[in-house]
Amino acid sequence: MTVDAIFVAETDIVLTITAQDQDAVAINLSGATVTWYLKRKTADVALIIKTATVTNAASGIFTVTLSDTDTTGLDGTYLHEAKIVDASGNISRLRHSDITPGKLTFHPKISA
Repeated sequence: MTVDAIFVAETDIVLTITAQDQDAVAINLSGATVTWYLKRKTADVALIIKTATVTNAASGIFTVTLSDTDTTGLDGTYLHEAKIVDASGNISRLRHSDITPGKLTFHPKISA
């Protein structure tokens, strides 16, 4: 089951993401490289691309760090996905339905 998350745009954000297979079992990320993408819709070109940091490989946990400038102008709900290249060079993709949190919603920053 995925969980959606809500953020304020134009703030620094660290996403902690768990990669799971279709049976909700953690994907082992040992030796893997993870690239993270933020899109409005699945078929869209990525608005943000980041190399993730694997923080707990056996549990499928990685983090993505977004700076305030990365999220400038974001408003609404976005999908995110990850491309995993394992130690053998095999490539797999995780859609928002395979990742916790699932969809990401950004609200504009309100200036004082």
